[in-house]
Amino acid sequence: SVFGAAIDDGIVGRNPVRAKSVTRPKIVEHKAEPWTLAQVEAMAGALPDRFAVIPYLGAGTGMRQGECFGLAAGDVDFLRKVVHVRRQVRLVGTTLCFAPVKNDKAHDVPLAESLAPVLAEHIRLYPPVAVTLPWSVPGGKPVTFSLLLTRPGGEAMHRTRFNESHWWAAQEKAGIVPAREPGGKRAPARDQGMHRLRHTAASAWLAAGVDIVAVAAWLGDTVKVVWETYAHLMPDSDDR
Repeated sequence: SVFGAAIDDGIVGRNPVRAKSVTRPKIVEHKAEPWTLAQVEAMAGALPDRFAVIPYLGAGTGMRQGECFGLAAGDVDFLRKVVHVRRQVRLVGTTLCFAPVKNDKAHDVPLAESLAPVLAEHIRLYPPVAVTLPWSVPGGKPVTFSLLLTRPGGEAMHRTRFNESHWWAAQEKAGIVPAREPGGKRAPARDQGMHRLRHTAASAWLAAGVDIVAVAAWLGDTVKVVWETYAHLMPDSDDR
């Protein structure tokens, strides 16, 4: 599209990416692989107590990492059994900001009966903390929310620091990835990040027979994306 615009503006005379000698590389398909409940529980047990709720929250709601970090006390409606996904904590450069969820798709997720007491106990042990961050970009309007997940000092969660300090170590402790040799480097495990919990939620919903339209709404994605990502996890007639 850039070269097409350049041709229209008379800057170049031809579009080199349309040359017959140029071929499009094949797309390597990576099928989403969910964790088992045992793996979710292992991660919860391997994380510090303050963060043990995260694997259950991700696997029970399908929220992305930033959305989990942006979840406020008022977003969890225990009476109506629903979780409102309204914002995320996003790292813009070196600044943490509150921001809309991906694609501006604010959405609601049913609060599972198994997740409700886990969240309630987390709130009892670690009461929500009012956190003020700029909205959307550094220098944006300051907004305040009482977050369910904060660092020990009451600050908003920083994804890079959390991953490096806690998540990656928990992966090894839980047996998700091989433990490092003494003095060795950590094995790459980008595909074992918190997004794996999103796959776990989607697979559980689909296995339970939830309509793909509803799953897309709960994930804040389109039906097309859900179909392309999770079709292989949908149960066939015999499974149902």
